[in-house]
Amino acid sequence: MLKYQALAYLGQPDPQAVTSLTKEGGVFALLATDQASQNTAQAVLKKIEELLLTEEIKHLNDFNKKIDKVINTSHLPIGFALSCGYLKDNLLYLKTVGEGAVFIKKGKQFACLITGSNSASGYVEIDDIVIYSLSFLPQRLGSEEELKKICLKNNTPNQIIDGLTAHLQANGAGLAALVVRFESSRFVPDQAEEKTYPPTEFEGAAVNEKTPLTDMPPLPWFNRARNLLPAAKNKKITLVVLAVIAAIFVWSVGLGVQRRSEAARQKKITATRQIIDSKLKTAEDNAFLNMPEALKAIGQARQELNKLKQELGQTNNKIIADLNQQIKNKEDQILKKENKPMEEFYDLAMDEKTARGDLMAVDQDNLAIVDAQSGNLFELSLSKKSLTRKTFTQLKKTAAIAVYQGSVYGYVPESGIYRVDEQQNLKKIVDQDKDWREVIAIVVYNSNLYLLDRGKDEVYKYLATETGFGEKNSYFKAQQAVQLTQARSLAIDSAVYIGFPDHIIKYLAGIQDNFSTSFPEGVIDMNKITTNKDLEKVYGWDKEHATVFVLNKNGSYEKQIKSSAFAKAADIVVFENNIYALMGSKINKVSAQ
Repeated sequence: MLKYQALAYLGQPDPQAVTSLTKEGGVFALLATDQASQNTAQAVLKKIEELLLTEEIKHLNDFNKKIDKVINTSHLPIGFALSCGYLKDNLLYLKTVGEGAVFIKKGKQFACLITGSNSASGYVEIDDIVIYSLSFLPQRLGSEEELKKICLKNNTPNQIIDGLTAHLQANGAGLAALVVRFESSRFVPDQAEEKTYPPTEFEGAAVNEKTPLTDMPPLPWFNRARNLLPAAKNKKITLVVLAVIAAIFVWSVGLGVQRRSEAARQKKITATRQIIDSKLKTAEDNAFLNMPEALKAIGQARQELNKLKQELGQTNNKIIADLNQQIKNKEDQILKKENKPMEEFYDLAMDEKTARGDLMAVDQDNLAIVDAQSGNLFELSLSKKSLTRKTFTQLKKTAAIAVYQGSVYGYVPESGIYRVDEQQNLKKIVDQDKDWREVIAIVVYNSNLYLLDRGKDEVYKYLATETGFGEKNSYFKAQQAVQLTQARSLAIDSAVYIGFPDHIIKYLAGIQDNFSTSFPEGVIDMNKITTNKDLEKVYGWDKEHATVFVLNKNGSYEKQIKSSAFAKAADIVVFENNIYALMGSKINKVSAQ
């Protein structure tokens, strides 16, 4: 059982708002209300403490019901915020309502775990730090990155609160935070009591499996039949009787063996089912706080199923199929696998039967599509569904495109980079450079042009000038050792993200950030990543597995979206809450929500 150290940060008083806190008996809660409801808030926290500490909590659903019961019977004002946790046997239950938020630090990882109307549960470990606060805490600090720096730099609640106090200063009015650090209880358990169990009893005659059937004592009815044989006068009748008796004996013994074999199989199935249920429960408990441990438990459940499959063979395929589906359903739930339908958003062939596209890029609601075979450039307004088309022979063989403030940029190998402005005028803005080796992606951000050249392990930056662009410079700082031979895509939202088949790296001002991606176990083969300043997430497209992975901008895995559109697409982009997939002449839409 872990101990904990809990300290509270209370900002400057706010005449319109008040925050009540508790940290008693493993119950941690922060409740923000208006000034007039202060007494109600304190009574609500007291009631939550009583329910959690006196009534049995077996599952996250129990925890949710207890909190909801208190809230529904109280008279809290509209707009209250709750951030609550309860530690039981190292399992931490969490719940937020409204602007409530829970942040967690595990080792060198930091993230906002839940906010809004959400709940979670998982096992905490020594040195884990959980912060119960309000969702606008990062905004008051300037950014979530600033909160992350404070928490990763400091290891105790006291140090973190000092950091918050120093950074918030005048911006802390009405803000509060409860910082909890989990520590070792130094508890050494007693030696487990050795237990013995009586031998298992089966229905029917007892058989020692180590004793051959030929050595078994005769059954009573066989003795009686044998005693009758000397009285038989006809040898043929005697032989027939012996044959019948032998057949009955073999049938009886065989039936008993079969019955015991079936009982052993049922016992094995029951035991395996119990183990799988236990592993899946462990996976569910760890899903929110320790995804690797949850996936490990899923893998162990699958190993148990494989062992059972080998023992039972194909005669029990219904049982195997049911258990396999049970594991798959739990895995899909934990990994938040969402199967989404696609809908046709626009067909370029409505204007020209032979129209098609190879590459897409988006800025605001301006979607650009290039046909690298014909040089056709389509520009589609996603909000108005209005389309313009023009053919530029210079854009044939285009390898990468970007859109920025109404202009479309295209890179054509061995030629250079072209820009098509809002008046549909085309101009070459950068000539082919002898230093370029394998340019695979271009992005325009803050009017500056960025090129990803994986052949030279470089991201080149061209500063915008009044007449076009200046000379190229390496985006990376001189001391950075960069290996980009496996890189596939580039995205920018003020930070620079470089996508690889199975991970993403992030740079700030030319220096690699401590950003690290976490994906579920298994094969990942991302063709493209995409994000920008208007998107809250980073999206990774895996065409082979018909999947788009959704990550927070700290690299933590959030969910995955599956759709047949992703397996057939030539390219994808994300705008607002939708993923657009280019398939020949058709642009299909899949919800990202």
